[in-house]
Amino acid sequence: MPTPDEQTIIDVRAINEQLLIAGLREQSLAEQLRGQLAFTSAITNSLDDGLYTLDDMGRFTMLNPAAERMLGWAEGDLLGMGAHEVIHGQVATSAPAMAEGSPLQVVLHEGTVIRDEHDQWVRRDGTIFPTAYSAAPIITDGQVVGAVVAFRDITEARQIMLTMARQAAALARSRIEIERVLADVQALALTDELTGLYNRRGFLTLATQQMKVAKRTKYALSLVFIDLDGLKTINDSLGHAMGNQALITTTHIITATFRDSDIIARLGGDEFVVLAMDSDAQDPSAVFERIQAQCAQHNRQANAPYQLSMSIGVAHSTAAQPCSVEELLEQADAEMYAHKRTKRTARSVNGADSSAR
Repeated sequence: MPTPDEQTIIDVRAINEQLLIAGLREQSLAEQLRGQLAFTSAITNSLDDGLYTLDDMGRFTMLNPAAERMLGWAEGDLLGMGAHEVIHGQVATSAPAMAEGSPLQVVLHEGTVIRDEHDQWVRRDGTIFPTAYSAAPIITDGQVVGAVVAFRDITEARQIMLTMARQAAALARSRIEIERVLADVQALALTDELTGLYNRRGFLTLATQQMKVAKRTKYALSLVFIDLDGLKTINDSLGHAMGNQALITTTHIITATFRDSDIIARLGGDEFVVLAMDSDAQDPSAVFERIQAQCAQHNRQANAPYQLSMSIGVAHSTAAQPCSVEELLEQADAEMYAHKRTKRTARSVNGADSSAR
């Protein structure tokens, strides 16, 4: 057995070995820790987004290079300074904002993650820039010991969004303008420029549809063909401006005589048509009387250098005897010319009687 002195030496050696082993372990752990810290630092330094950490009092403990670049501060100048007062405590008007109730206070005091896509921060030179950020608490043993904040400068993104919004608004305005132009073109394609009534194309389009409805519902339809008498004489003797005025006056008389639901059109020149559904246009004499009364009233009151007169023809389509639009036009046109010949004959007879007397 070893002597007491030898045992003491043995024990001392054992302790030294244990201390050496523990030291080596600590050195290895320290090296591992340094390696981990270097790796973490390499990650944060490579980020394009800004990143900084705060202690439990909201003071800077670390900034990555991206944060230094965006904020205009070197890490060493900010360590120990309050983040809220330095970069968060300003609003767009540069008026100080109170730290009480601020997002960072909520993160540090309540351990809540905060995200904001539309904040504004202040650089070292005092300029303000739009920011999107996320702030999360750093928790150790159940206690909030600080916070980590990741952020990015969204100036360029906001400019892109504003440009896109302006482009979208311009496109919307262009679309509205295109729709308006198309509507105008369509209106021009279907309406008569002088009178504002439907033109031949517009009349045939609507009349064909109305004929289908009448056939389905077994309603009767009447087509009234109206011709402005003596338009050529008015144009030749008084000028086309006076002829145009006669056409406009004829339009007013016709629209005042028939219903808004009736389809009224100027086919061209001095010819007008009206398609009426289930109306008293079934009685041609009633149509003649109303229009002649309107013409007589105009001639008494207008003091125009011509007498307004119209020739009228009426054709019908019933459930028992249906007709196409073209057939109605042909029949009503024939009736109109018959009415015009009757009036001419009457004027000739009246003229001969006046000469005899």
